[in-house]
Amino acid sequence: MAIPDDQKTQPFARYVAEVNDPDGWTFVYEEAGKDSEFLKNYPRLNNGNLVEVLGNQKGSDGAVWNLISIAGAYAGYVRADLLKRK
Repeated sequence: MAIPDDQKTQPFARYVAEVNDPDGWTFVYEEAGKDSEFLKNYPRLNNGNLVEVLGNQKGSDGAVWNLISIAGAYAGYVRADLLKRK
């Protein structure tokens, strides 16, 4: 799993979170912000999917985004307000 190596992402104690989007699903982005590309290998998560939250940062759109790990194999960004800590 390639975790982005940037100084903007603030790491913290990892935890498991569940996708909880009013639309029933959410996109996973390569970088923090809606103007980023979708994660090519795993572009979308459905409500109820579990992910590991690795850190967060303020995105290009001003929202807080979580850096997540999907099944220990993929890393990408999801808006923090669309994840519920388990």
